[in-house]
Amino acid sequence: MSNITVLAAAPDLTLAPPQDITGPILALTDKLIEVIRGESEALREMRVHDIGPLQQEKARLIGLYQGMLGTLKNGTARVSAEAAPQAALRAKTAELGDVSAENEKLLRTSRVATERVLRIIMETLRKHRSTPTGYTASAQSRARSMIGMHGVTVDHRY
Repeated sequence: MSNITVLAAAPDLTLAPPQDITGPILALTDKLIEVIRGESEALREMRVHDIGPLQQEKARLIGLYQGMLGTLKNGTARVSAEAAPQAALRAKTAELGDVSAENEKLLRTSRVATERVLRIIMETLRKHRSTPTGYTASAQSRARSMIGMHGVTVDHRY
């Protein structure tokens, strides 16, 4: 007895038709717009602690969005060819573009402001930091007071 299975017919090798992802991509775009608006609002209101989690969620959603676009490009997915869903996609894409442009502007402005504040802090530290000269008691006390005042590190992740 042989363990070889004989197929009665050839396997169906036709590809499944591309899946319609119009609904999921619209829902994902809505969520991405909501998160970006939240981040923009947090930036405007200087709610620093809210920005980090929103940026992480934004990055996660952008990854999902890029994945969906990839399935459209490689032909494993499609969007509806009907007029109403097409119009909804165009409107949401335009809204996402507008919200993203505003968010980018706020992020740029925030970064410039942060860098200005840091520059002022560093200049102030340099002005008040004097090099001890000689071996007098006052020079030694200045040297002791400067211990640990060597630099500033900024976490730009948020």
